[in-house]
This record gives sequence, C-alpha cells and structure tokens, in this order.
Amino acid sequence: MYEVNASDINVQHALREGNGDLQQYILGKADEDDYTGFPKIIMYFAGDEVFAGIAPDYEKSFNRCGVKDYEIKIKDGMFHAWPVFTFLLEGREGEREIIGDINTFFCGR
Repeated sequence: MYEVNASDINVQHALREGNGDLQQYILGKADEDDYTGFPKIIMYFAGDEVFAGIAPDYEKSFNRCGVKDYEIKIKDGMFHAWPVFTFLLEGREGEREIIGDINTFFCGR
C-alpha cells in the first residue's frame, strides 16, 4: 500500500495563499455574482469541505438579487462531492436526493 509522505503534493496546501487563506479564484465571488432572473437554485455543500464556509455568501447574494426559490443544503460530516461516491451509503443517499430534486423540478414528481 502506498504511504503518504512529506514530498507528496498536498492539494489543500497548494490552493492556499501564504497566509493560509484559500485563493479567491478557488472560492469564487458569491457575494458579487448576479443571480437575477435565475430559476430555482439548489446548492449542495459538504459540512467538512472548505466551500461550505461561503454558503452564507450565496444566500446573501440570492436575496440581494431577488431569487425567491433556492435551497442550500449542507450535509454535516461529509467531504466534497460525497454524492458521487455511490459505493458509500451516504453517497447513495446523496445521489438519490439529487435525483429526487431533479425529478421534482423537471417532472413535478
């Protein structure tokens, strides 16, 4: 089995600025983006990923732009993109939830 050592690339570290903050281009600019006229928005975040920290910025932006129909879902204890890991119970649950949201939105079921 391969063992991680100090010479391996740490992606989290590579994405950070010298002060330890994530670089702005990684985070996006949720507080500046314009969502005016968007249809229903559903955003999924994992509770243990760095992007969950900007979920409140998205909500503020949606409110600022008059988006009335939105949901921001944060799954505690999960990592980034957990629904694509369908070999895990949580991944299968996340996938089913996304499929349900798509069916509800597009098919009214």
